Amino acid sequence: MEEKYQRFAEMNEEKRDDIIRATLREFAIYPYNAASINRILANAGFSKGGLYHYFEGKKDLFIGVAEYILEYYYRERDRMMEGCSKDIFERLKECGYYQSIIGERYPYYAEFLCRIGEMKEEELTQELVRRRKEYEKWDQQFLFGVLDESLLKDGITKGEALLVIRSAVAGYQADSYLKGVGEADLNERHDHYADGLFELFEILRKILFK
Repeated sequence: MEEKYQRFAEMNEEKRDDIIRATLREFAIYPYNAASINRILANAGFSKGGLYHYFEGKKDLFIGVAEYILEYYYRERDRMMEGCSKDIFERLKECGYYQSIIGERYPYYAEFLCRIGEMKEEELTQELVRRRKEYEKWDQQFLFGVLDESLLKDGITKGEALLVIRSAVAGYQADSYLKGVGEADLNERHDHYADGLFELFEILRKILFK
């Protein structure tokens, strides 16, 4: 995390989490240009003066929370997934389970990560661009690098199978996470998302595996 945001990371945990949750919710529901500092402050129960003690404005708030949530998400997921299954689809399922645990603390974090992925590099700091690329590379290696080529049907290469799996999962996530974001019950929506994703894994297993 950049040094300028370290003070925010070290503030009172309850107040910090209130700001993070309100920020995640705002940018998940509204595109960046339509997001409102005033709504964030109202939902967080925080004063404008207090917020500007840590951030210079909306962009600075977005970047600061993005750096914090990326670091938290990958640190916690790594810790929870230590020793997880080597089966690629079981590994992806376990990842989804641990993501739901993270979501209990920070609702809308997954939708917020999608917003980060949508933004152009020139809209982000160099550090956040570097971190985003670093984590994307880690995702590819950790989640998809375990595919056992001997399990594939004849004529299907490992590269072809990974391309199909990555494309299918990315398409499902993009279609699901930012569709209908709003006041709907998050737990119900995430349960529906997980059920659909697990069904997709079984379809992919039947298509690609012997």
